[in-house]
Amino acid sequence: MAVKYAVKPTPWPAPTKRQTASIAEVVSNLLLSGARTRTIPPLFTESAAMTYQEAYLKMVNNYFGFEGRANLGEYWKPFLVNLIISVVLGVLELAVHPFVYLADIFFLAILFPGLALLFRRLHDTGRSGWWWLIGIIPVLGWLALIYLAAQPGDPASNSFGAPSV
Repeated sequence: MAVKYAVKPTPWPAPTKRQTASIAEVVSNLLLSGARTRTIPPLFTESAAMTYQEAYLKMVNNYFGFEGRANLGEYWKPFLVNLIISVVLGVLELAVHPFVYLADIFFLAILFPGLALLFRRLHDTGRSGWWWLIGIIPVLGWLALIYLAAQPGDPASNSFGAPSV
């Protein structure tokens, strides 16, 4: 269920010779022009009480848990943490020595928890976990998986269980 908040659009400032609009002002005015209400995506309202650390620990503790459901926050928070860690380790790997393989070791360590989490996320959207195989198709498959994982989950119980809390 999306939460609606009233948003007052700000008038567009007329730039003078000394005043220019920043990029943030331009983007916010474009997004809010004429808008009376804005729908907050479920990513920020679903499981708002769960922190990044709690979501990551839940992923690691469910190492081989391919059953059940995972809401948007339970999926995207560990995904973001894993992405940041992988980028940092990859840069560190290049800076220290090209044969250290830090990012590769980290990838192998999170391979099964990440797959299990993706299965649970697909279950939340009412799809079988086998939809992850669409990721075998380069680029288009990856984009399709991102799209499927970004879909809101079923608010009611489905064949994979009750919604995740």
